[in-house]
Amino acid sequence: MAVTDAATSSLVVDRRRRLLECGLTVFTRRGYSASRVDDICAEAAISRATFYRYFDSKEEIFDALIDLMSREVLDSAAHLGAVTPDADGKITLAQWIADLVSITERWGVFVDEVNTPRAGNPAARARAVVLTSRFADVLSDRFNDGNVQGVDTKLAALAIIAMTERAAHQVRTWDVDIDRDAMIDSLATLAMKMLHPMGG
Repeated sequence: MAVTDAATSSLVVDRRRRLLECGLTVFTRRGYSASRVDDICAEAAISRATFYRYFDSKEEIFDALIDLMSREVLDSAAHLGAVTPDADGKITLAQWIADLVSITERWGVFVDEVNTPRAGNPAARARAVVLTSRFADVLSDRFNDGNVQGVDTKLAALAIIAMTERAAHQVRTWDVDIDRDAMIDSLATLAMKMLHPMGG
């Protein structure tokens, strides 16, 4: 019986993961407001009855996807080293910026949804505010580890997050032809000038 329970549990996890990926695809293609449960069902090639075995609504899928995005964001900061005023510090910062650009590209529709002031998703917006604050706290610690001085490191972290997310958003939504590596290097250079204006 334990094997059956384990197999059932694994099937549930796999199907939920598949529905989440289909939800992300549909929300990205149609936008959150225009997406319907039927669209997610069509993308997953399942019935509405099957969908409702795993999720109660499109809002529940949205919330679960916000949780996944949050984990990715925090994981990207967890491996960040000290942002020192030398070439190593810039490399560290550039790697993190590249990660955040990738996350913003993958989760763009969710970033748009929670960053837009509206009443549609107040709970998701509140969670995004908490996530951004936690994210900024981790970055602030890495800046302090790198001996950043003369600025409030939490405000600097928030500014660098905003700059990176906005640049990635503009490239994604404006369909601008910009070299990705050049963009990341430019963002890292700007961020380093903010954090270590006198260099190493």
